[in-house]
Amino acid sequence: MNKIIRNITVFLMLYGFTVLYATGNQEKPAAEEIDSIFLPVTVTDIRGRDVTVKNSVERIAYIHHGTAETLKILNVWDKVVARAGYINDELFFPGIKDIPVLGPPMGNPYEPNYELLFGLGVDLLIVEDIPMPGLEDMLAHLKGIIPVVVVKTYEPGGLVEGLQALARILGEEKNAQDYIMWYTAILDNLSNKTANLTENQKPKIFFKHGYGAPSDVMTFTDEMSYAPFRNRIAGCINIAADLPSQGGWAPAVDPEWLIMQSLDALIIADPIPGAFGSSASGDSLAAVNHLEAVRSLPVFAESKAVKDQAAYIIGGGLFGTPRFIVGFAYMAKWFHPDLFADFDPQKIHQQYLTQFMRVNLNLSEQGFYVYPKE
Repeated sequence: MNKIIRNITVFLMLYGFTVLYATGNQEKPAAEEIDSIFLPVTVTDIRGRDVTVKNSVERIAYIHHGTAETLKILNVWDKVVARAGYINDELFFPGIKDIPVLGPPMGNPYEPNYELLFGLGVDLLIVEDIPMPGLEDMLAHLKGIIPVVVVKTYEPGGLVEGLQALARILGEEKNAQDYIMWYTAILDNLSNKTANLTENQKPKIFFKHGYGAPSDVMTFTDEMSYAPFRNRIAGCINIAADLPSQGGWAPAVDPEWLIMQSLDALIIADPIPGAFGSSASGDSLAAVNHLEAVRSLPVFAESKAVKDQAAYIIGGGLFGTPRFIVGFAYMAKWFHPDLFADFDPQKIHQQYLTQFMRVNLNLSEQGFYVYPKE
């Protein structure tokens, strides 16, 4: 009986709002009125936690830069009140420089400024599950204070699930589904071409990552689910697949081991200040100079990858965000130019920017994200 009464009450409240608008009052309901008809939403996050959001979400915080593009896909960027500090692209993220930062750009995201977070009246904190310590401690610290949803929208193993969970909470299911359909079509296109490659046809690659200096030699092993998925879709073999790691992150690769490896292609994904993004020039000297510095390192200088001009540099936005599918497209083209002769990664990238980031940016004229482009 109580359930019937509650359902009738909700119906009457919804009916009341319908009548209000039908009579010509077009004013937006106050936040407290919206919350009064908001039915709690419960989702299961990537950690298997059931998270219930009891009120409509108007104030969002996030602590990993990849989440910013997720929120743009869902078209809720205007609700962000606190953020990670790694990105500052005003074209992509209007007003981002005025949004408070919860931690240093290269720090541990699981150690946010709690005083700032608590003072902003946050309705929802979105957290990416990455191979760094501190997540459980942070969740314990915030339990019962701020609803926290843990996702992995930055990598293939969690993108769809994370988008769907956030879309349910935020009421943006259509935006999520539009992206998922686009993403799946590209994924199928890539995988259909690489599925029949033999192991001998796949280049052996090293994916270099670091803190920004050319001499930083870090990488990701196949323990991180992003890596084996990339290997399959782009048609490559990760020479660092089985290195010791911290959940897939190998923070210090032994140079003596590396110099002895057979290396067909080198992907450089270092963060380089001012080298990438919509405001970077089309011939970004910072990126080109960084590429040459890495190619000259003793561990790479004599490799087949360097001698065959198969060293490539890729901006951080093309991995570690939902845009990783664009990064896969560029890598597939680099590794298998004949197989992907009629395939244009820049066209896919342009679609992503126009349709899902909703930015007015022509890649043929502006921005720098990969080098070389072919």
